[in-house]
Amino acid sequence: MEIARGLAILACAAIGAHAQEFRPHAQARITPAQWQAYLDEVKSKHGGTEQQFREEHLVLYNDAKSLMSWAFTTPGHPAHPAWVTRQPVTDGNTVKIRQIGFYAGNEDAFRKLFATYLLMTSKMQEGKP
Repeated sequence: MEIARGLAILACAAIGAHAQEFRPHAQARITPAQWQAYLDEVKSKHGGTEQQFREEHLVLYNDAKSLMSWAFTTPGHPAHPAWVTRQPVTDGNTVKIRQIGFYAGNEDAFRKLFATYLLMTSKMQEGKP
């Protein structure tokens, strides 16, 4: 899957000090204006990393310093507008992926999107393609 390739590229990047806010809202349910404002902020800081996944109706950004990645839905995605943020973190000698997401569209579609990324993480940790 092309998205997995993009996340693998992110995982190879170096950790640094500057990072986008991981949890910009207290609740997963947000307004379309909040979704757009966060997309604009991520795009202004990380627009050079943009990867379009037109068939999946997603656009991916990443920050090589914090290792965060953002997958924003685009028009045509059932969960649009929504996004999922992922970031590798160390827990002792173990690397884990923390994940959070926000949506201003259909909650059920967002839950499916979020679960897809959780499954991808599980497969990555098990070493499965």
